[in-house]
Amino acid sequence: MNRLPWDPDAAALRERLLADSGLFDSEWYAARYDDAARSGLDPWTHFLAFGWDLGRDPGPTFDSRAYLTRYCDVLGSETDALTHYLLHGAKEGRSANPFADDPVLSARALSDMLRIRLNVLGQRSALRALQRVACDEHGDQAAFAARDLALWHLRQWRESERLETAKTARHWANLASESAVDPILRGRLLTVRLVAEAISGMQPPSQAQLGAWAEEGRLTPEIWFALTGFESTEADRLSKINQALRAYDLAPLALRPNATSNLYDRLDSASPANPVDGPLVTVLIAAYNAEATLQTALRAMRGQSWRNLEILVIDDASSDHTAEIARDAAEADGRIRLISQSQNGGAYAARNVGLAAARGAYVTIHDADDWCHPERISRQMAILTETEGAIACTSEHVRIQPDLTLTRLSPEAHFLTENTASLLFERLPVVEALGCWDEVRVAADNEFIRRMRRIFGSKAVISAETGPLALLRDQHGSAVRGGPLSIDGYVTGARLAYLDAQEHHHRTAHPSALCYAPGDRPFPAPQILRGNIDTQTLSLLVAADPRRPDRVMQTCLQLIDAAAGSVGFIPLVRPIPPCQLDPPPRVCPALLRALSAGKLRHLCPGETASASLLIVPDPEALVELPGALPSLLTERVRLLADHSPVSVLPSTGRQVTRYDPVACEAAIRNMASGAFEWWALTPTIRAALTRAGATNVGRKLLTVTDPGRVLR
Repeated sequence: MNRLPWDPDAAALRERLLADSGLFDSEWYAARYDDAARSGLDPWTHFLAFGWDLGRDPGPTFDSRAYLTRYCDVLGSETDALTHYLLHGAKEGRSANPFADDPVLSARALSDMLRIRLNVLGQRSALRALQRVACDEHGDQAAFAARDLALWHLRQWRESERLETAKTARHWANLASESAVDPILRGRLLTVRLVAEAISGMQPPSQAQLGAWAEEGRLTPEIWFALTGFESTEADRLSKINQALRAYDLAPLALRPNATSNLYDRLDSASPANPVDGPLVTVLIAAYNAEATLQTALRAMRGQSWRNLEILVIDDASSDHTAEIARDAAEADGRIRLISQSQNGGAYAARNVGLAAARGAYVTIHDADDWCHPERISRQMAILTETEGAIACTSEHVRIQPDLTLTRLSPEAHFLTENTASLLFERLPVVEALGCWDEVRVAADNEFIRRMRRIFGSKAVISAETGPLALLRDQHGSAVRGGPLSIDGYVTGARLAYLDAQEHHHRTAHPSALCYAPGDRPFPAPQILRGNIDTQTLSLLVAADPRRPDRVMQTCLQLIDAAAGSVGFIPLVRPIPPCQLDPPPRVCPALLRALSAGKLRHLCPGETASASLLIVPDPEALVELPGALPSLLTERVRLLADHSPVSVLPSTGRQVTRYDPVACEAAIRNMASGAFEWWALTPTIRAALTRAGATNVGRKLLTVTDPGRVLR
C-alpha cells in the first residue's frame, strides 16, 4: 500500500525536459485549472508538484488524452503521456496533439472507449452511454457511436435472430449514415445499413440505386457481399459473391449439383483452375470429429491450382468417421496422407505432429471445416517468393453462412479481414527458430505469427491484401461463435489474458526462449486454454483493476508476496474517469511480471477457483462488474477502503460519490460466496462507510506497514 518514493533525480529530469520543450504555458494553465491560483503556488511549481501526476496538460499544444488515444502502446505502460512524449515520442515523430492532426480520431475517441467497455468487458452502462453520444452529439462523433450500436445489435441478432433486434440495428445504422461526414466512414456505414435492412426483411436496393452507387464509386466488394442477404435464390446469392470476387480478379465460383448438402458445402470453382508448378507445399489439416465437413476442406485443397502439394490430415482421436473419410481421400489422391493420434490434444498439438512429418519446403494450414478459393495457395506463394526478406504470409477471408449470406462484420464494419489460419511459411528456418505452435486449445495462430515477427522482423510476415481467398464457414458451435472462448471481432476473457502473457514474454525473453518444444510453454496461459476446467484450489484470491501500476496495484502485489501459496487474480475495471483517459483492458507490466513468476494465476470466465479468502483492495472496481467472471468459491471476503465513499473537491466544495458501499456489497454477493467485511484505513473512513450504509464494517484498520495482517 506504499506509494512509490519520490525520486529527486527523476523530478529534476522531468523539469528540465519540460523547460526545454516549450510546451508549458503559465497563463493557459492558470486559466484552465483554477485550483492552481488558489493554492498560492505559481503555475509552473503547481504543475510540477501536482498537475503532472494528475495527467493535466501543460499547455494548449499538448493533449494527454489525444496522445494516449492515438498511441495505445503508451496506455497501461509505466510512463505517463507527457513523460513518454518528452523522452521518446518527440524523437519518434509522434504528434503532441493527435486530435488536432486527425479530426476523425478525435470524433471516434469516446465511442472507441465505450465500445471496448461494452464488447470486451460486457458492461451495459456503456450501451447507454453510446446511445447518449449518438443522440446528443453531431457529425462523425454521433456517427461512430451509432455505428458501434448498430454493430452490437447485429451481433445480438446473430445469436437470437429476433426481428426486433434487427430493426434496432437498422435504426442505429440509419442514424449513423445520416450523421456521418467523413467519406470513408460513410462508405463503411452503407455496408452496415444494408446488412441491417436485409435481416429486417426490407426490399433490396433498386437497380437505379445500384447504378448511382456505382457512379459514386460506392459499389464496392463489401456492398456486393452485403447484398447476398436480400436474395432468395442460390443463383442470385452466388452471383453477388462472384461480383465481389471479380473486383479482386478472382475466378468465379459455382455450386456442385448435390441437393442434400447445404449451399456452402457445394461451393466449387466454375472452371478447373490453371495448374501452377513450384516447390512442394505441405498442407496441415487438423481434424477432430469433422466427418460432416472434412470432405469440403479436402476438396478445396485438391482443387488448388498449386499442384505440388502434400496434404496431411492429422486425425486428433476422433470418435466419428473422420479417419475413414481421410483414408478414402488418400486412396483417391496420392498427395493426401492420414496421421492418426491416439489421444486428443487439440488442433495445435495435431498441427505440431503434422509439422514434424512435413516434407514440403513450405507449410500452410487449412481448417477441417472450411473452403478456400482454388487460387489461395498459388497467390500466397507468389507473394511470398517475390518479396525480398519475407518468411511467411497470410491472406484474407470472409465468413459466410451455410445459405451463402454474409452477416458477420468486423468492429470496423468490414466483411474482409486477415485470415491467420491461412499462414504459409518457409519450413526449415521457421522450425529451426521457433520450433512449433504453442499447444493451447485456441488462439495460438497469432502467437506463432508474433514470434515470427519478433525473430525475423516485422516485415518478414506479410499480411497480404489478397481479397477473399477463403470463404470460412460461419456457423454456431465453431470456436468463434459460442462459450467462454468465443471471439466475434473482440478479444476477451482467456484469449485476452493469453495475449497479455504472450506479448510480455515476446518483449522480455531472449530469442532462444521463443523456440518452443511440443507441450512446453515458457509463459503462463489460462487453465481453460489448456483444456483443463477443474476447480483451482488457491491460497488467496485478489480482484482489482489490472490496467495501471497505481497504488491499488502496489497493494495487490504486496498481498501476493505475503500469501503463503498460489494466488488467483480476477480482473475488474474502475469506472471511466472524468478526464476520459480510460486505458484498454490490458494487464500492466508490474502484474505481468508477477504472473510470469508463477505464483499468480490469471482467472478467466469459464474457470472455477476456490480459496478461503477473497480480497478486493479498491471498492471503485465494484461499481460495475464485467459481464462475465470466473466462478469463485470463498469462505470470506474483505473489502479494503483507503478512501471514503464520498470525496469533497477542494476547489468548489462539491461532493462527489466515488462508490456506493451498498452497491459494492451487492456486487460481491453476485461475484463470490462467503461472508464479507469492510476494512478501513482510518476511523474517519470507517465512520463514512457506516453513514453510507455499509454493513459489517470491521473494527480492525488497514496498515501500510503490514499488508500480511489483512490475510490473517
